[in-house]
Amino acid sequence: MKATIYLKVYENFDIDGKIIYKELTKGVDQYYCNAGYNLTCENSKIIKIQEVSNNIKYVSIEHEQNLTIYFKGILNVPLKTSQTKTKNYLEANIESAIIPLLTNLSKNDYEIFLSLPDDFRAVGFIKKENYYYRYLTKTFDIALIIYHKDVAYQYSLDSINILAHNYHPIEKIKQMAKIANDIYNKYTKLFSPCAFDHVNIVLNPRFDNGAYVRNNLVCLVDQIEGLDQQTFLHLAHEISHLWWQNSDLLFNSLWIDETFAQYSALLLVKEKFGSSVYQQIIDQFQAKSATMASLASIQSNITDRFAIHYYKGPCLFDELAKTIGECQMIELMKKCYQEKISTSEQFLKLCPEFKKLYYR
Repeated sequence: MKATIYLKVYENFDIDGKIIYKELTKGVDQYYCNAGYNLTCENSKIIKIQEVSNNIKYVSIEHEQNLTIYFKGILNVPLKTSQTKTKNYLEANIESAIIPLLTNLSKNDYEIFLSLPDDFRAVGFIKKENYYYRYLTKTFDIALIIYHKDVAYQYSLDSINILAHNYHPIEKIKQMAKIANDIYNKYTKLFSPCAFDHVNIVLNPRFDNGAYVRNNLVCLVDQIEGLDQQTFLHLAHEISHLWWQNSDLLFNSLWIDETFAQYSALLLVKEKFGSSVYQQIIDQFQAKSATMASLASIQSNITDRFAIHYYKGPCLFDELAKTIGECQMIELMKKCYQEKISTSEQFLKLCPEFKKLYYR
């Protein structure tokens, strides 16, 4: 499914926009949007509005094959994990629901036309005459980073572009860009080129552990005081999502995205810091995951499901690599990327040796 978005953002981050959905299946669908918006529809009927929190409301709309939603209001962004809003900076993503999107988390294509106040910029957008433009493919979320030119700066090195706030020393950002560029190039060599020829890394001014990747946008927190082993693992994990974000968003297949990302990062840790450091991390992960459920049993009601992805999954991949050989393991991962493996069933068919580990 494809949609076109026209979005105008004002200096106080009030929003005025519309989204045009095409090729929908006639019927009733549920959408979510920011609770601060007023919604109207063209040639469609809003059946029910349910406010779930102070931030997001769910809207059921009866529509034909095409649907136009107009939305306008104050973008209500809570100051908590995954969002930051200041006078001159906005980070908005799935939790702030800046665009009315389908709640089924389907991966769609979006064409975005964005209007901003003078002296404001948007990460990842192309500047046209009087608007910014971006085309997103196969995404379930639209993440938007908007900033005033006086509060942040960009630094680029080959395939890497970093947005950092003015309080970040340029030498530290240069060092981070070099590390990120090396990581990107190593993954390209291991798994073949990804779909993106450059990466936009954003250091958001917040202090939680939230990080995420949407297409070629890598959003991190700005705790970069020390570019140490843990920071390297974290950065390598997030960049690897450029290769592994094809997984089906069903809970029993999402491990493909996160486990592949974590294990990919560990391979680079082994190369950079040595086998003993790699094994030490694996041992730590094994201790944390000893009593966790199997990958096969992951459902939405399992509270530690993401810990299973991050800790148990890589340990199982380590076992698999010791069984089939690390070179064969890398070839398997490369094939998974090239064939866009997105479900557990597809992976088990490609690698039957993993079946026992999957259910363990």
